[in-house]
Amino acid sequence: MLRPVHDVENVLDDAAFWVALVVGGIGVLVVWVRVRRGAREPGVAIAVAIGCLAGLRVDHRLPAPLVVGVVLIALGEWRARDRARRERVLSAIPGAVVLGAALPDGWALWIRMLVAVAAVAGGALVDAVDRLMPRVLPVLLAVGAVGVYFCVPDTEAPKALLGALLAGTMIVLEPRLGHALGQVTVTGLFVWVAAYGGLGRPGSVVGGVACLGVVLLIPLVRWSRATPARTALLVIAQCALVVFESRVAGFEHSAWSALALSIPAFVLAGAVLVALAHERGVGASAA
Repeated sequence: MLRPVHDVENVLDDAAFWVALVVGGIGVLVVWVRVRRGAREPGVAIAVAIGCLAGLRVDHRLPAPLVVGVVLIALGEWRARDRARRERVLSAIPGAVVLGAALPDGWALWIRMLVAVAAVAGGALVDAVDRLMPRVLPVLLAVGAVGVYFCVPDTEAPKALLGALLAGTMIVLEPRLGHALGQVTVTGLFVWVAAYGGLGRPGSVVGGVACLGVVLLIPLVRWSRATPARTALLVIAQCALVVFESRVAGFEHSAWSALALSIPAFVLAGAVLVALAHERGVGASAA
């Protein structure tokens, strides 16, 4: 019982968390004002990314290659924003490769490759979810960030990610919010932080990246706009999957063991999403 309380106290006492929360929150408020005036860019994801980088800087965990990788991904998103999906995916590759290289010495090659692949593939899926449910996505990613914090051995960098993504959840109150650039950038930061914090327990790297959770499944099950009740069930499914990934699969020392546990968990979560997505009346109202 004392462990969760201690973990919460660690977060609330951390300067990086608060800097990320405040910087991200200010950015989100600026975006909110602009959305109400009819502007679309820059979006919430950019504010979240800046907040996360600011938090990492406070904690002295902001290597220059990470900044370069984030900027490259953001520029790639911007340049390919009006192009076909394939071109948008390809535009993220240079920055994703730099993100993998941005991990310090001591991180295995497979972890660097996982970061690069997850940033590109995961980023494309996260971007697709943002196009479908931009108000729900920040909540799903914030739940995933909580999972990363509880999953990886080194929790310093995840605190900055958590603060920034919690700031992003404020925008759920804005009904006029639409899709905007930056989700691939945020995904790259998410998987980089998960990999950075997982040194010493390879299984936690797999579990941390997998804390993206149902966000990776929504585009694959052809989810359509859902009623508030089904959206709530979607958030519950995310919580359940993230708890499993962070406290069970991610606690395996072996990356292969973590992967072996994660696959059936994602299959089960996918089946739940299929049932929800194809339930009668799923498109009754916008999420």
